[in-house]
Amino acid sequence: MVNPQTDQEWTIHSINIHGVFFEHWCEDLFRSVPDLKVVSTNYPVEFPPPNGHLRGKESALDIRVELRDGSKIVTFIVECKKNNPDFVDWVFFPKRGEMAQRQFVVRAIDNLTKQESNLGWDVNTHLLKLPINSVTLFSEARETRGDYQSWKSGQKTKTSNAAVTDAAYQVALATQAIWMEETQHSQKQATYNPIPQLNYETQIIVPCIVTTAQLYSCSFDPKNVNSGTGEISLDKAILQPVPFVIYEYSLPKHLQSAPLDLVQVISSNNLEVFVRMDIIVINSSYLKDLLTGHIPIPNILSALFK
Repeated sequence: MVNPQTDQEWTIHSINIHGVFFEHWCEDLFRSVPDLKVVSTNYPVEFPPPNGHLRGKESALDIRVELRDGSKIVTFIVECKKNNPDFVDWVFFPKRGEMAQRQFVVRAIDNLTKQESNLGWDVNTHLLKLPINSVTLFSEARETRGDYQSWKSGQKTKTSNAAVTDAAYQVALATQAIWMEETQHSQKQATYNPIPQLNYETQIIVPCIVTTAQLYSCSFDPKNVNSGTGEISLDKAILQPVPFVIYEYSLPKHLQSAPLDLVQVISSNNLEVFVRMDIIVINSSYLKDLLTGHIPIPNILSALFK
């Protein structure tokens, strides 16, 4: 890109960095895909919900997109993240241990029609494990420079994780807020007289980050890490470009939702899924191809529409 020369060009350049143009590009792309509906943009959210004089954390959801399939709705909560100009690559590290691979977990709302049609429906909220084979989760991320050789020696090794963490926090807050808001709306409708028509039977809420950063998976064997230096040989870690990753975000305490049956959750060893959130992170260059099927939809996405 040509370096800005005038005040107007510097203004446009600064807005480019901030990401406003990118957000509009994402919105326009979602609107161009058949069957997808952009429900709202810059929608105000708050979580936890207000409790008397106590207020939760507030933010604004970039884009809310819906895909309706009969009585089922898949709602995408989308955070648009323009990468930091100094850090163009996001490197993700796979989770290890017993929970390194598991089913993808989403937030869900079920409206269960009562037998007596004039009595409305019961509302059930839960965490839903999609019926697919286990997926690889990534639990850590670092932002790195794309061209280290052009930087001065003192700046070559600088990294960050601020943009990844900020984007994950924003989309997690919005997801929890929309999940609770939709639940409250459905509960209110179910008891209203006269009972309105049931809008949906199941709604699945999926958090997503769309970013201009290039995404990489970093694979390595921890046994190759030097115990004295904590470092690994340069040829023992492999960076592989990927169109998207499943990022397991550790939820701050104020964004967590307590399970209704804590004892049962603990005894079944499922507490981990309540303190984390699975987020789909997508490189923007691949977004259209993923949405239109030009890139084969991975199991994690196709399972949403079964």
